[in-house]
Order: sequence, then C-alpha cells, then structure tokens
Amino acid sequence: MNRWTTTIQAINPDTGEQTEYMGPLAIGDTEQDAKQYLDTNGMGYATIQGKYVGEFDLKALKPDARHRNLLLRAGVFERKYARLFRAILKKQYKQASEAYPSQYAVNPDDYREVLTKLYTEVLPKEAQQAWDHYVKPLASDRKDFFDDLMSILGISVGDGEWIRIWRDTARQWLDLNILTKITNIAQTTQRAIAKVIEDSLNSENTSIDDVRRAIERAADGEVNKQRALLIARTETMQALNKGRRLAMYSSGLEWQKIWVDTPDNRTRLSHRYIAQEAYRPLDEPYWLLNKNGLPEPAQHPGDPQLSAENVINCRCSEGFEVVRDEAGRPKRRNDKPVYSELATVI
Repeated sequence: MNRWTTTIQAINPDTGEQTEYMGPLAIGDTEQDAKQYLDTNGMGYATIQGKYVGEFDLKALKPDARHRNLLLRAGVFERKYARLFRAILKKQYKQASEAYPSQYAVNPDDYREVLTKLYTEVLPKEAQQAWDHYVKPLASDRKDFFDDLMSILGISVGDGEWIRIWRDTARQWLDLNILTKITNIAQTTQRAIAKVIEDSLNSENTSIDDVRRAIERAADGEVNKQRALLIARTETMQALNKGRRLAMYSSGLEWQKIWVDTPDNRTRLSHRYIAQEAYRPLDEPYWLLNKNGLPEPAQHPGDPQLSAENVINCRCSEGFEVVRDEAGRPKRRNDKPVYSELATVI
C-alpha cells in the first residue's frame, strides 16, 4: 500500500491571504485510490501531489537529553495519576451499572480533587526545574540579578518562596480552567458508558442484568485502563509545559521558545513539522494544522485552545533561549512581571 503527499489551501491567520500548506498523507495503491481514501475520510479538500517516498529513520533519532529527562519525569507523574483516574472511572462505571436501567449522569466534580493535586504538584516542580536550568545560570551574567528581580516583584527572598508563588499560580490557573477540564472529561466518560450499553443491547435477548454486567466488565477492562493513562498523560504534559512557561515569565527576562517533539512513530506529523521551525518570541503562537487542515494557534504544546487531535497524548515540550542586548546581557521584558497575575499569561 502506497502513501501519497497532499497540499491544502487555507487562510494564513497572520496575513489574511490564502496559503498552501502541507496536507495529510493519503493511502492507496494508485493515485485514484488515494483520492478515494481522502473523499471517504472527509479530507476531499486535500490535493494529491505525488507518492510519498521519503521517511525519517526514526529509530536513529533520539530526543535530546533535556526532553528525555522531561519525559522521564512525566512518566513518574503519569503512572501515579493514572491509578487515581482509573479509580474514579471504575467508581463511575459501577454507579452506572447499579443505576441501570435508570439514566446515570457522570459527575464532573469527581475529577476535581485529583486534577487539583496533579497541577499543584507537577506545575510548580517543573517550574523549579526550568528555573534551575535556564534562569539560575544567568546570575553569573549579572551579579545583582536575583536581588533586582525580587525588588521588581516586591517579595522577599526565602527558602521555597518561588515554589509557594508557583503553587499559588497553579491554583489560580485552575480556578480559571478546571470547570472546562472536568466537564470535558465527564462528557467523554458519559459517551463511553453509553457506548457500552448500546453495544450490549445490540445482542439478542439482552436482560437488564446482562447490561449491568457489561458495564462492570468495562469498568475493569483495558479500555478504561488506557483511558486513565491518556487523561493522566495529557494533563501531566500540559502541567509540565505550563510550569516551564511560568518560570520564564517569572524571571522578568525576554525569552525565545522552540517546539521540541519526541522523534518516534507516535508523534503527529504536524508536530514534527513545527519542531523544525526556528526560535520565536515567547508570546508568539505556533500554528498547527487540525484534522480539517486548518491552522490553529498554540502558545505551547498541549495548549487547551488547540483541538483535541493536537492535544491528546501529546508528548512535546519547549526549549528556551534568553534574548540578549547589544552588550550580550540578558534583556528585561518591557512589562514587569506581576506574580499575582502570572496565571493569566501562562
């Protein structure tokens, strides 16, 4: 089976002009088969350009040391919180089984405590990692760096002071975003339970007890196990990336960022492409293509404003580079950081 490259036409959000972008790969023995594949899968807007003959030797590529270490940290958190999310899912499925044939409504608040624990643990810890790696070494460039920064922020230096600020910021960010998160997770769980019931009812002579047992089996099944891991991975990576950005903004310095992908077959092609682009200012968005071939903005990997297909299970991160003035010294941002407002900018 051959693969075929495509292009799409879309409006460039920066210029307002119609622009040609690389489209999704099509599958088919012939070009006509590939065209039919696109039409059948709702991608008829794409134009086939030719047979896909080039391919990365992904086995020969390895993530750089920083990203590899980030993935190791992420794995620890993912496993920890996957167990907690799985326990919630099992409880909800059990409640749905007991309620059947009455309608069961998944309670979004069931996820609130675990999500809060995840973000208030992961986000400040990763902010500390990024601070130690990117910001602290700059103290050798300016001897008054930390005293100056603390005076700008209006806080006193103390052990754990930044961790306290970053944990407060995580809570403030959750206050703004957690309702959307728990609602989306609950709606997906509601659909998953409904699908189990529907599949069970498609069998002949299905009794109420049969449906209840099907829901209970699903509660302990592989699908729920993988779904818990998916939730944990998606939220962990978002918390990690938020924490890294938080450290950059906290420094009061001007930074550039670059998208860092994981070079393997699980990484989306659109994420591999964006990772080949150059550094850009910290406040400037990345532009990724969604499943409809339309560009959408993201401030960082896992940005909640991205569509689900660009967020779920994403393992990408960012690298940073400080901007320097003509004398080679780190440049300050024009806007001074106000730590009580950091939740609105990360």
